[in-house]
Amino acid sequence: SNVGTYVITISGGSAANYTFEYVNGSLTIGKADQTITFAEIADKTYGDAPFSLEVTASSELPVTLEIVSGPATLSGAELTITGAGNVTIRATQAGNDD
Repeated sequence: SNVGTYVITISGGSAANYTFEYVNGSLTIGKADQTITFAEIADKTYGDAPFSLEVTASSELPVTLEIVSGPATLSGAELTITGAGNVTIRATQAGNDD
């Protein structure tokens, strides 16, 4: 079921030797946690060919990448190193109703 609160209404049968007391309740389903995972990246050197970053979200929804700092450009998931130094990439995934 989708995220939300659901009313549980109880009803039932009868038994000769038992008395039943029905108590209604509710069930709340919260959003699932998710994890974004990068595949290991081998060391790269300025001048190497562009390469694809492999990144997945446990939600199986699309991940957005952006360069936070460093000498590189990014086109989708393809990274091109444009100079010497460290590159920091941010991966985000907005989630959905679940």
